[in-house]
Amino acid sequence: MDDSLIVPVTSLVSNIYYSDTMGNPDSPQHFKWRGVGDTVNMTFRQLREMFEQYPSYKDWLCPVSDVLEPLGLTMEHYEQLRKKYAKMRHNRPDYRGYGIYTGKA
Repeated sequence: MDDSLIVPVTSLVSNIYYSDTMGNPDSPQHFKWRGVGDTVNMTFRQLREMFEQYPSYKDWLCPVSDVLEPLGLTMEHYEQLRKKYAKMRHNRPDYRGYGIYTGKA
């Protein structure tokens, strides 16, 4: 796979930040996914290096399906994570005092 290929990467959880210092340590490129479902474009090289350095990002960020196999990932992995995180969001306490958080204000 070409290292310069642009890959859309979608977040499965909120508040994810990554700084790519491998390309140019003097001026790293910063990436941020603030909400669930946010999509940011990265190069295949950046994505591969991020997953190699920090394997936990594989559980938080889902690249487009075309690059899963070269990264050693499967769509089943991400389907299970989506279900897990959806259940967690549905069952988390609502600290605003309204009981269980339903995702609605």
